Amino acid sequence: MPNRIIIGINMEGTAKLLALITGVLLICVVILMIIAGFFYPGGFSVLGVVPDSTYSYDVSIKASSDITDITLFLPLPTYKEKSSVGVSIVDGEGYGFGENIKTGLFGAKDSMMLKISADSLKDAEFGAKTLSGSLIDTVNPVDNSCILSPVMELSKGKNTADYQTYVYAKYDADPECVVEIMISARGENAWSVITSKKNWYENTAILTLKGSQSGWQTAGADLKSGIGDYTIVI
Repeated sequence: MPNRIIIGINMEGTAKLLALITGVLLICVVILMIIAGFFYPGGFSVLGVVPDSTYSYDVSIKASSDITDITLFLPLPTYKEKSSVGVSIVDGEGYGFGENIKTGLFGAKDSMMLKISADSLKDAEFGAKTLSGSLIDTVNPVDNSCILSPVMELSKGKNTADYQTYVYAKYDADPECVVEIMISARGENAWSVITSKKNWYENTAILTLKGSQSGWQTAGADLKSGIGDYTIVI
């Protein structure tokens, strides 16, 4: 009988010790996650987290009346003379194009532009979204990520930038017809550790035209960066 009591005490002590060790290990893991979570972006590799990094591109064309015989060259988000959303569009993976709109790529001034051809348009919305394949620099996209290009007369501030870009527009329209072209690009990283988090930048160019057009136009562009979360866990 005494031996049984001793064995029971030993088993109880071992169970308590294992529970204590498990608790300490869990606390250590949580502390490691919290510490790693403050180190962006290095903490991703420590935690084994791979963010979903995407580029999106959206174009809105609004005309007060029909425009015809249309050819446009629109800025694409470009980095080192490459545009993944441009390639996606000409490969037929975009949205909103339909049979009426023909697309192509055009290189100009270290940038890529989207060629749009159509017999007629009034209102149209189209674009694409693609995976980046690597973490996007949403803090300093002017130097390290895809932005609407070409870029001229760049003025940078804290998490902002303003510049000029080019749009080519050729179409026939009523003399009083007003056409607004709005081009938006976005780079985003999204991930989930305990809670869902993301960061991004936004890039927009707007051009308003009146009457028929045939030539290059200058459009104002703005960039807002460093938006969202820059701690991985907390």
